Parts: sequence; structure tokens; C-alpha cells
Amino acid sequence: LVAVALIGAAGLAAVGLAGRKVQVATIWQGVAWQLPLFVVGMYVVVIGINRAGLSSLMDDIIQFGQAQPGWGVLLVAFVSGLGANLVNNIPMSLVAITALDSMPGPGELLSLASVIGTNLGPNVTVFGSLATMLVLTSARKRGVQISAGQYLRVGLLTTPPMILVASLLLIA
Repeated sequence: LVAVALIGAAGLAAVGLAGRKVQVATIWQGVAWQLPLFVVGMYVVVIGINRAGLSSLMDDIIQFGQAQPGWGVLLVAFVSGLGANLVNNIPMSLVAITALDSMPGPGELLSLASVIGTNLGPNVTVFGSLATMLVLTSARKRGVQISAGQYLRVGLLTTPPMILVASLLLIA
């Protein structure tokens, strides 16, 4: 993916520079240079999660989900969402994928429940999702200030109902 992203970025930069839409300084300042360090840090988090036992907890939840599919979907979605808010959705997705891969037989509903949790769930904390962090950074550069507390309040009101509705629709 790195090669594809770099080729795409270079192509867009070339078009912007050729059309005099942007300047090199603007491109340089627009790059989130801390992002590569953050991504490396997320892989360290995944190793820490595995050593702390969250992976085995997720394995247990997946096994319960196989035995009780309806409750399992709800549990996987909410636990994945909670985990995404605690450690970020990318490491949590990797934990869920690992647990699902070790599961015997098809686990389509539980896989989709983990997608619900790791994609809707991280809308509670400002660090739950890389996309959220990038959007908030961009908003701050443009003078829009959204505090972690404001984000948390709105996220707590909206995210659990979204996970619940999406999970119930999945079960149906």
C-alpha cells in the first residue's frame, strides 16, 4: 500500500504543481510527518495487546459468539468498539482478525460484527481512529476547535446506539 500511496501522492502533487494550484511549501506543510511514527507505534501496541492478554480475551468472545450467534454479534461489536477506543481501531482490527482467523468454520456474522465495532466504535475518543485524528488536526489548522471532552460527549450519545442498531440489523 505504501507504493500505491506514494505514487498517488506524487501524481497529485505533479498535477497540482503543473497547474500552479499548489506550491511545494504548501505540500510540505500539509504532510502529517508524525503519522509514520504513529503507525509504527500502533504495531508496538498490537504486540503489547497480545502480551497483555487482550487477544486471548477476544478469542474467548469469538468462541462465545459461535455458540450464541445473536448475543455474540452484539458482544463482538461492542467489545471491538470499546477496544478501538482504548487502543485505536487499527490495532483492535488486527486483534479481531487474529481471533477470527483462529476460529473453526465460517464466521461471517462475527466478522461483520467486528467491522461494525472497529469502524463505528472509535467515534467516542479522539484517538480511537486515525481518520478522526487526521480530521481533527485538519480542523484545528483551519481554526475549528473541538475538545476531547466535546468529542467524548457527542460520541457517548451517538456511538452506542449506532453499534446497537447496526448489530441488530446484522442479526436480522
